[in-house]
Amino acid sequence: MIVTRTEILKKGHLTFEKDYHQGDLTLNSKDIIEFQSAHATFDIDHLGNFVIIKIGLDFSLVLKSTRSLKPVPYSNHDEDEITYTLKGEGDDEILKFEGEELDLDEHVVSLIISSLPCKIYRDDDEINVAGDGYEVISEDEYYRRQQEAEDPRLEKLKDFIKDDEEN
Repeated sequence: MIVTRTEILKKGHLTFEKDYHQGDLTLNSKDIIEFQSAHATFDIDHLGNFVIIKIGLDFSLVLKSTRSLKPVPYSNHDEDEITYTLKGEGDDEILKFEGEELDLDEHVVSLIISSLPCKIYRDDDEINVAGDGYEVISEDEYYRRQQEAEDPRLEKLKDFIKDDEEN
């Protein structure tokens, strides 16, 4: 979706919606198996030397399970606000509006990518509870084992007590 500087300056306020379907966006992420759909709402305001763009986004994807790499359906709603300056230089929080056109699809793609979870699991993913040199235990089990374990520093003290009992 392209919006022009002239259109923004002429109207002052723009509001519109766009539906995205498979093939409309290029999402470069190794975790995304399939882009299903997205619905974006855009609210653009021209205030002095600034253009403020508010984006609301609902989207559905199929991601790889972190544990099993099997498909996991994922849907999310996210919102973002982007500020552009028409004059002067941008900085970390304010971008410079360069050229005559602004591609809003790029913002939609970056919002989707930044909204992806770091880890996602299927309900039926199996948890490996033991392996070569490890086993998964609960916190209560860990503390129970710690209390039962003997301190290796006290081994010689046991020998001393046995000797004393024998005499």
